Amino acid sequence: MQVDEITAVLENVQGRVADVAALLAENGINILACSLADHGTSDRRNLQMIVNDTESAVVILAKNGIEVSCSQVIVAETPDKPGGLAQILLTVKKTGLYIQRLYAFSQRRGDKAIVVLGFADIDQASKLLSRAGIRLLSNEKLLAM
Repeated sequence: MQVDEITAVLENVQGRVADVAALLAENGINILACSLADHGTSDRRNLQMIVNDTESAVVILAKNGIEVSCSQVIVAETPDKPGGLAQILLTVKKTGLYIQRLYAFSQRRGDKAIVVLGFADIDQASKLLSRAGIRLLSNEKLLAM
C-alpha cells in the first residue's frame, strides 16, 4: 500500500513555506503531513507533503511557478507510546531496506501514531513491512482519519 507524496522545491528564503501553505489553503487543499529539509548552504529546500487532493495541489503549485513532483511513500500506523517508532524501524532494519526519508506525527485522537517512510523500492518495502505485521495505510484510509 502506498500513499501519494508531493515534493515542492522552494527557494531558501524567509516566508516561502508560509506562501505555499497559504496558496494551498486558498484552494481548499489540506496538508495532512509535511517535512521540510534545510541543507544549510543550499539555496533550495524540499518541502514534502501529503495532502487531501494530490492532483489539484500539483496543478496549483506548478501554475504558480513552483517546481513540484509526486512520488509514493509508505504510511505505517504504530502504537503512540515509547517504542512505537522503534518497532517499525527495527523491522525495517531486519529487512535490509534503506530508508530515504522519514517523518512522523501523532493523531492524538486515539492511541496511534503515523510514520511516513520513503524507500527506493516502494513495492518491495510494502510487501516486507506488511508480511512483518506492520499496518500500512492507503490514501483513502489516511484521508478518512
